[in-house]
Amino acid sequence: MRIISFNYSLQTEEAKATTTTSYNELDDVIKMDCLIDTIYELENLRDSLHEKMYGKEEDEECPDDLSRIKVWLKGEVSDVRKQCHEDDVDARELGILDGRLECAENLLEQIEKWENE
Repeated sequence: MRIISFNYSLQTEEAKATTTTSYNELDDVIKMDCLIDTIYELENLRDSLHEKMYGKEEDEECPDDLSRIKVWLKGEVSDVRKQCHEDDVDARELGILDGRLECAENLLEQIEKWENE
């Protein structure tokens, strides 16, 4: 039974969950169990993807600030590369996207240099 679906907006960079009629008709105790199971599965997906992208962290419960910054910067690079190919991007927005990309890539490069010192 499908109980929840997620929609992602490229504009707002947010995912929103929507419950199905089947879920809404369930008893509250079962709804809570479904949510707990879903959160557990989503956390496992997030952890697997994070490990694939950035390697396993020694203290996975509390990643350091630099790791969080690197994750965010890599997300910026990915977002800008996706948006640059959209037809409705005007010249002003393209300039902003280019600046975001250049800043994120240069900062990632600098962090790598500092880590290798």
